[in-house]
Amino acid sequence: MNGDGPEPVWLRVLAFVAALAAVFALAWLVGRFGPWSDIPDAPPHDHRGVSSTGR
Repeated sequence: MNGDGPEPVWLRVLAFVAALAAVFALAWLVGRFGPWSDIPDAPPHDHRGVSSTGR
C-alpha cells in the first residue's frame, strides 16, 4: 500500500475481513431500516387448529 513491496498476508486478510464485515453491516442496516423494515424477524406463528376465540 505504501509502495515498499507487497503487503503482509495478515494485512490482506484483515482488509478482506473488514470488507466482509462492512457488507454484512450494510445488509443488516438495509434490512433493519430499509423499505423492508416492517417485516418481523421471526416468521409468523402457525395458528392452524386454533379457533378465533383462542381455545
